[in-house]
Amino acid sequence: MPDYTFEKLLDDFSHGAIHVQHEAFRKLVALRKHNKASKDVRFQNGIDRLFKVAANSSSGEIDRLIAVSALARISFTIRGIRSKLHEHISVALKSPLPDLHLLEDVDDRAYVGKACAIACPEWIQNYASKAAVFEESGEQARRAFLIALLNSTNNLEISLEFLKRHLESYIPDTEEAGNSISRRLRRILSALRSAIAETLPETGEDPGKTLSNVIKSSFSGVSAPTSNEALIETAEEIAGVVNEIVKLRFSLATKSSTYKALNSIKSFSQSDYWERFAKKSKMMRMVVFDITEAILILARQGITDDELSNHLTTASGNSEIASEQLIKLSKRSGVSQEIKNWLVSDTFIIPKRNHAAISESKEQSDDILLSDLLVDALRFRIAEEAGRQRIISDIEILNPNISNELKRLLNYGLGLCDAIENLAKQRGLRTRGNPGIEEEYVPIEHEIIGSAAGVRKIRVVRPLVEQIRNDGISIVIRKGLVESIK
Repeated sequence: MPDYTFEKLLDDFSHGAIHVQHEAFRKLVALRKHNKASKDVRFQNGIDRLFKVAANSSSGEIDRLIAVSALARISFTIRGIRSKLHEHISVALKSPLPDLHLLEDVDDRAYVGKACAIACPEWIQNYASKAAVFEESGEQARRAFLIALLNSTNNLEISLEFLKRHLESYIPDTEEAGNSISRRLRRILSALRSAIAETLPETGEDPGKTLSNVIKSSFSGVSAPTSNEALIETAEEIAGVVNEIVKLRFSLATKSSTYKALNSIKSFSQSDYWERFAKKSKMMRMVVFDITEAILILARQGITDDELSNHLTTASGNSEIASEQLIKLSKRSGVSQEIKNWLVSDTFIIPKRNHAAISESKEQSDDILLSDLLVDALRFRIAEEAGRQRIISDIEILNPNISNELKRLLNYGLGLCDAIENLAKQRGLRTRGNPGIEEEYVPIEHEIIGSAAGVRKIRVVRPLVEQIRNDGISIVIRKGLVESIK
């Protein structure tokens, strides 16, 4: 017996007006008949019609938006035709879309956002950032457009600049505009934090400073927010984004500007309210951990930074709690007595880079340890590049979620490499001789595997590490490990 409802919906999808097509597919999904429908030639005819409308910039504005939304919805619902539909969407979005908010349905706006995340022409950067800022109630739509923005720029700092531009023009029509902006910021930053974790973009040079500018410019031209609750909720999300920045590139943990946005939002809050918030906040605890680890890394190199210590006070809630954290760091290994004295002192103001009190023998020991870490960082970079090319593409097909987690781990490892290499650069350390290259055997530079008798040519297994002193003289800190070429 024929299924008249199914047949009617399939005919509507094939021949109906755009909004009729869209509704027919939604009903097919509700009936769980969408996979069956996709095998019918009428279904392909319907997709072809949607594509023609979506790709034609002269189509009616709402029809075009609905067509794009429908194509995205179908692609995320029916796996078998996903790749083909993604190609259609990329072609359809070569020309800019009409104003998103012509679409009343929040789900339709979300699927347009997902379509924008698939196709990344340059015009989408401005379109997606504006959509994310001015979205009223659809958090999934906001998140989809932020993913589209990050996919398009592949750079967090550039994406923040786009958001800043539109936040400056966002003036809510409410009696307490400052409070409304604070709540809108919270929603944007919450979605941004999730989008960063999914897309893993490049950070840019100073994303923390740019984030701080976003916060400041958002409140320019309006009265200061009066709701402590709204401010604290926003601060929680700022802390979350700061933590995501550190996860993307760990070397930024030691850069004091990474945490500037916390002070930008704190300036609007009452001190006692901020203190209570900082003590209870999960995200702030994560930022406290980031800052203390950064202070410890620098301390082990004889470096202190009073700005980082001040940010620790902000993230901890007050100076007493921050002092307790620093005292704990003073008990960790690898910290000189001079730095321990600073960590347990009552003041954070001491010279930022204090190497003078570190003994020469201590320096030599640290240089050897840092040399080994520098070689390990080189090995990781080589392995990471090969793994990203050969492994991740296969995992993405089998399990995209695992692929994203692996990318996060690899990026975290690259951040650690950045931190190690920056510290090594400060000490004048560098590697020479990449693994696999062939060169002349030099006994004072090479440690050979096996007998050295009669060896002239060698192949590098592990590079040597040398230090360039202030007088320009180079000395070998770690010999390169090599094997003879027979």
